[in-house]
Amino acid sequence: MNRTFYVFGTFFLALLAAIGIFQSIIHFQLDNQIFALESLDKWILVVIVVSSIAFLFSLKYFHFKEYRFAFYSGIFFAIATFFYLIVLYRIVAARELQNLYMPMVIVLFVTTFVHAMSLIISPAGDRTCLRASGICMFAVNLVLGSVFLWSMGSPDFKTQEIAREISQWAALLNQLFPVLFIVNFEIERKESMGRQKAISFPKNLESSLIFV
Repeated sequence: MNRTFYVFGTFFLALLAAIGIFQSIIHFQLDNQIFALESLDKWILVVIVVSSIAFLFSLKYFHFKEYRFAFYSGIFFAIATFFYLIVLYRIVAARELQNLYMPMVIVLFVTTFVHAMSLIISPAGDRTCLRASGICMFAVNLVLGSVFLWSMGSPDFKTQEIAREISQWAALLNQLFPVLFIVNFEIERKESMGRQKAISFPKNLESSLIFV
């Protein structure tokens, strides 16, 4: 991968992480009132665009590295995320597609679990940061899934309040995923620069032998 790829990939992953952190902070402050914000639908559109671009960079990376399991599971994860956000957008903007929300949540949970495993047990897991991002994604998704099932099975107010608070913290921790990806990109960029210097060194050495 060339330097331009790492620069732009890092930029959009950082933007995605910043958006996620900002959204979590607003959610902490407003709680469920966040859904009453008039600008929420526009915000979701921004998330759709940025996350789609970030996914394209990650998928290109997996394909280039020949991490096949991570690549194909990443495709399904990206598609599930995209349609989940589209459904959420239509619910917020037009009060439509409410009946599709629960199925999309389930699909997103499943594809997230599979993609997380692909970053842990496949060759992608040989990269420390990728393995860490997979573990982070798996753990956060496990917490969110457990809280989701718990809140569905116990609809009293106290349970819902606790479940909502746990989910908010888990959503914030989920931003470690793009951050760890950025760290991996930065490590690989430096490794690539080191290899280029190592390749150019023999040529310089060979030319200097002329004067010996």
